[in-house]
Amino acid sequence: MRRAGVLRGMAYGAEFLLLYLLQQVPGLFPEISHSLPVLLIPAVVTAAFFEEEVPAMVCGLFCGLLMDFGSGSFLGAKALEFAVGGYCVSFLASQFLKTNLLSAVVSTLALGGILALLQWIFTALFPGNSGSGYLLFYHLLPRVLYTAIFAVPLYYLNRFLATRLRAPADI
Repeated sequence: MRRAGVLRGMAYGAEFLLLYLLQQVPGLFPEISHSLPVLLIPAVVTAAFFEEEVPAMVCGLFCGLLMDFGSGSFLGAKALEFAVGGYCVSFLASQFLKTNLLSAVVSTLALGGILALLQWIFTALFPGNSGSGYLLFYHLLPRVLYTAIFAVPLYYLNRFLATRLRAPADI
């Protein structure tokens, strides 16, 4: 039972590292409205659908730390946001949502939208930038929609990992 959890954690870690590296490759994904997808958001959401709250929070923390290290900004901000997001999605998925593709896509849209709104509030609205509306509607929201597209393949990948790397007693 413990071995299956370690294997799942290693598989998720490898997946998150690969997705982070893929989203950092210039020119790999086409820009839509000068935005690129954030592949770690649907990865955290879809992993949280198949894990309990604490492992989902650890997945979010790991992805957030990857984002923090790569951005060069305040260390821990994205880690905190992703960890809380992973915990909340896992809690909602275990208590209120059905584990299916539609729920994963809607949850990705919701978490991505919340993270985009937080970014907009603290980087554009509070400092009083004049183009804050433009930033929200023509940059951040298209990025959220672009990111949600990747929830589909990541849902099936994480479902495969969660079902294949689970101990027989856990099924």
